[in-house]
Amino acid sequence: MFSAPLPGLPNLRDDLELLSGPRARGGAPTWTIHDPVRNRYFRIGKAAFELLSRWHLGDWDKIASAVAQSTGSRPPDGERDWLVQFLNANMLIRRESASDVADMDMIGKAAKTGWIAWGVHHYLFFRIPLVRPQRFLDATLPFARRLMSKSALIVVLLIGVLGGYLTVSQWDAFLATFLHFSTAEGFVWYGLALVVAKILHELGHAYTAARFGCRVPTMGLAFLVMWPVLYTDTSDAWRLTSKKERLAIGGAGMMAELALAVVATLMWNFLPDGPVRSAAFITATVTWIMTLTMNLNPFMRFDGYYLLSDALDVENLQDRAFAHARWWIRERLFGFGETVPEPFPVGLGRILLAYAIATWVYRLILFLGIAVLVYTFFFKLLGIALFGVEMVWFIGLPVLREGAEWWKRRDAFQLNRNAIITGSVFVFALGVLVVPWRTSISVSAVLQASERTQVYAPVASRVQSVQVGRGDSVAKDEVLLTLVSPDLDHKIAQAQRRVELVQIQVRREAAGGSEAENIRILQRRLTWEISTLHGLKKRQDVLTVRAPLAGTVTDLEVALEPGLWVNVSKPLARVVNLQNANLYGFVDERDLRRIALGAKATFYPDDPAAGALKARLVSIADVNSRVLDIPYLASIHGGDVAVKRSPKGALIPMRGIYRITMALQQSHEAPTMVQRGVVHIQGTAQSLLMRAWNRVWGVLMRESGF
Repeated sequence: MFSAPLPGLPNLRDDLELLSGPRARGGAPTWTIHDPVRNRYFRIGKAAFELLSRWHLGDWDKIASAVAQSTGSRPPDGERDWLVQFLNANMLIRRESASDVADMDMIGKAAKTGWIAWGVHHYLFFRIPLVRPQRFLDATLPFARRLMSKSALIVVLLIGVLGGYLTVSQWDAFLATFLHFSTAEGFVWYGLALVVAKILHELGHAYTAARFGCRVPTMGLAFLVMWPVLYTDTSDAWRLTSKKERLAIGGAGMMAELALAVVATLMWNFLPDGPVRSAAFITATVTWIMTLTMNLNPFMRFDGYYLLSDALDVENLQDRAFAHARWWIRERLFGFGETVPEPFPVGLGRILLAYAIATWVYRLILFLGIAVLVYTFFFKLLGIALFGVEMVWFIGLPVLREGAEWWKRRDAFQLNRNAIITGSVFVFALGVLVVPWRTSISVSAVLQASERTQVYAPVASRVQSVQVGRGDSVAKDEVLLTLVSPDLDHKIAQAQRRVELVQIQVRREAAGGSEAENIRILQRRLTWEISTLHGLKKRQDVLTVRAPLAGTVTDLEVALEPGLWVNVSKPLARVVNLQNANLYGFVDERDLRRIALGAKATFYPDDPAAGALKARLVSIADVNSRVLDIPYLASIHGGDVAVKRSPKGALIPMRGIYRITMALQQSHEAPTMVQRGVVHIQGTAQSLLMRAWNRVWGVLMRESGF
């Protein structure tokens, strides 16, 4: 407890506690100030301790003289100003005067925000305390101590080794079980197993903290991007001076989960098939996956973060690492010559710099992912609003704040090597973005014969003979293969018999002197039957499949042989005129206005052995393509055109595309196989910035329709 000072310096609060802290890096002693009202802790060094331990003297000269007599050096006045500012900012002094009360009232009003501002600040993460577990922990701690003993650890290790060995020996069955639970019902069981594992995780933190004499004021539910997670308040671990004990509290949750996982893994190997074995499998897999993917993550304030903080012996790891990284970036960019905000050893400074940059990259990816997630899962209006909040509040504002800090330091700007390099890079990057230097448009395309057609069976039929082979040259109308259709033959035979029967009836009626009207009816019927017979014979004629054009036979069905049944949907062969080739592709609707007929183009095949080909644009489709009819360009087949497959199997483009045709400037034989590549078409110049804006604007216009 602190003693009250005489008038002259701000009075410290009577309820504050001064505790011994852990040794700082390098072995220097530290102390911890505990604020019991807010359950907050503040770490101070030897200089601040020397001053606060004599704070009751009330007068700065007396305090400074006492410190000088004890340590041999008088503290500078700057130490006093810093300490008073620190105490005031963290509300560690008594507020008694009318002005102090007014200041506190202003702080309270400033802390109150409307529900919109509160939602923007807290919808990513907020806590709801549920229980005060201290009595329960004290009552059950003797039992928990047995589970945290060395004997229990040895037993868990043995179980883990045995369970791991048995599981590896039947790994295929384990994976098959995992796939079995990749269903809606399986995810429900996974959710229940996750709840059990996380309760045990938080109890691991709580019991370990209680074991070392720390209070656990609350346990409850936190929401991370509306996803519920449990939490345990172990801030009382700041009381501990042992680094080993703090690491034990931080890692206890994961150790408890891993212990549950190894026990469940062993049980899975011995239990019979049924609900109990399924529950053991789910518990084991959920625990392993969540522990490795989430709890060990050092970039979020989970167990991995606090373990890294304690391992590096750096409290407030992120804030201090960020401050160090911001200073480093400013100095590398502009060379302001500012002193480092906090001196660290060279090795530790590099670790903090790498950690800060990695955290920024992680947060950028995370916030972008969250922005897409909230847009996808909420209804469109709320999704767009939350997407904007994510992009502006969590990505845009931090960048603007750092830019504002650079602007504040403009008076300290000096022309030096760092500033010259930064300015040059900035001007170059700005020129690359703003200057319309990009005149070519990249389009995925294929090089193939300008004349090509696929051959199909006209009706379901059987192969009678095959007259050509793969690679044969054929003339137009040359016979490729002969098909027979027993069903068609049967229909022709029946039609012939009907014709003969009607002819006999006509002759009989004419010989018998029947009325002319009856004869005319029979003649009309005869004409219809003869027409039907001719139609059937024409259908029979097309069973002799002929080449629709002169060229080369490619893609001949390898199974084609006499006796094979074929249908009308599967191509039997392809005839290609290899004398001339064209380029075919699809241009994005955003680039359509930049190209015109006659534009020059250069085709670069995917095959590095093939050379580039010059071409010109000869046709552009008037309407966008609803179906991608060149599957080689589809994304699902390794192409660049994003598509999705319809229920009927058609390739549907994800955005508007227009079919284009390009003719080669020089005569070029078509390849026997379709050749995929990229064609660069000359178009109107456009800057990268304008191109990006057009894409963003296009997305906004597309998504703005409600």
